[in-house]
Amino acid sequence: MKHRMRRLTGMMLFSLGCVACAQVERRSAPWPEAECDERYEALSDEYVGEVRAWQAALVAAQGTPQLEEVQAQGFELRPRYLPRFQVLAANGCGRAKVRVLDSLGAAVPPDETKVAYALGFLADLVQVHTDAWWIADLGDNEILRYFLSTSGRPRAIELFTEFIERTSDEDARREVLFQLGQGLILMPGEPADREAALAMLERVVETWPESGRATNARGVLRIERDLHVGARMPALEGQDVDGHTVRLRDLSGRVVVVDFFGFWCKPCKEGLPALEELVARYPAEDLAVLGVDAYDDEATFRAGRETFAVTWPCIFDGARAPLSQSLGVSTFPAVFVLDREGVIRAKNPSEDELRSLVASLVRGES
Repeated sequence: MKHRMRRLTGMMLFSLGCVACAQVERRSAPWPEAECDERYEALSDEYVGEVRAWQAALVAAQGTPQLEEVQAQGFELRPRYLPRFQVLAANGCGRAKVRVLDSLGAAVPPDETKVAYALGFLADLVQVHTDAWWIADLGDNEILRYFLSTSGRPRAIELFTEFIERTSDEDARREVLFQLGQGLILMPGEPADREAALAMLERVVETWPESGRATNARGVLRIERDLHVGARMPALEGQDVDGHTVRLRDLSGRVVVVDFFGFWCKPCKEGLPALEELVARYPAEDLAVLGVDAYDDEATFRAGRETFAVTWPCIFDGARAPLSQSLGVSTFPAVFVLDREGVIRAKNPSEDELRSLVASLVRGES
């Protein structure tokens, strides 16, 4: 449920407009732990209740003129509740600090002015709350992505690494270790980051071999070691939403764009017109697009396919996305361009790069 709710609300764009963070931090002595827990639970229950009410209203509004208005109401929830969680955090409530960091991490674009504020909270969590019963929530948090894209990156990596070694919570250690390793792969900085990331992911596999995160880590390792530019795309096979078999090998001899996507994913939807343009521009014997829809339910996929005019074949990977997970695809969209021999020629190209490369491959110039 937690991950499902994150997908429904995690893309909300908002301005933190942090009720003068400096003023909040000047509050006096921290509240006792029991008071923090009581206040946090009450506020969190209120927030979750409003999110669930909004989700119900969103379902009810499908296909009605009120849909956009209801969607907009959801975008207002996080910024409306954030100042109240910040007050709890400023009074020493560790769980509220985790919640504030999560909200800060979800902001697009990342707010560079909040780096010191966020690092202060992270340092406190690592130094004071490492073994709190709720600390695993730090692993399921948007803040890591924020830090990796701001000036707080070096210090944040130090703090997360320290947390991994200090915490006695195995779930928290596993989750943060995976998220940090994956983050360093997806958002590389120093040349040494990649090797450090691979070592972290290997540690997840070795320490918790039967866990879901070990499965994810194996997938990321496979992408990094096997699904690189110049490698051959493995066999992709599954069923479409109507139960018909869809196979990559049936498209052999053509340039193929493989798109791992979902209609829950805003960047995925934004990329669909470029694929539609390619399908319209080139003959079917020269170019094919193969979609792999992950983490959508059947109704969402069918509605999205119609809305966005997705006419190309799609493997319906379903709510658990076993094919995507087995390949290590965990960020969406994930786009691979294959030449006529099935060799990967690009990963996640920009739209301009995609158009240029496809044109070259179709003409046999690259």
